[in-house]
Amino acid sequence: MKEMVFAIFSVFTLLTAAGVILSRNVIYSALNLVLCFFGLATLYLLWGATFISMIQILIYAGAIVVLFVFVVMLLNFEKPIDQSVKLPLMLLSGAGAWGLAFL
Repeated sequence: MKEMVFAIFSVFTLLTAAGVILSRNVIYSALNLVLCFFGLATLYLLWGATFISMIQILIYAGAIVVLFVFVVMLLNFEKPIDQSVKLPLMLLSGAGAWGLAFL
């Protein structure tokens, strides 16, 4: 049963982390980041690291994301996204980054 809950929250954390990256709206990205931090805190709790789990919620999901949203609202990122970046260049740079990560 514990492995099933761990697998569910692992997939949840990965999906919300992907939502942080793929979201075009900065506020939605910040909300996905909060959900990702809560999923990570749940994983810490399942591993038995209660203190790290509470710190994850208090520091990261609370203070850091509130600061991030405050700065985003202050700077007003309503500029259109530049669509001149081509897909092959993005795939090549992603493959290069993964290649460097595995070195």
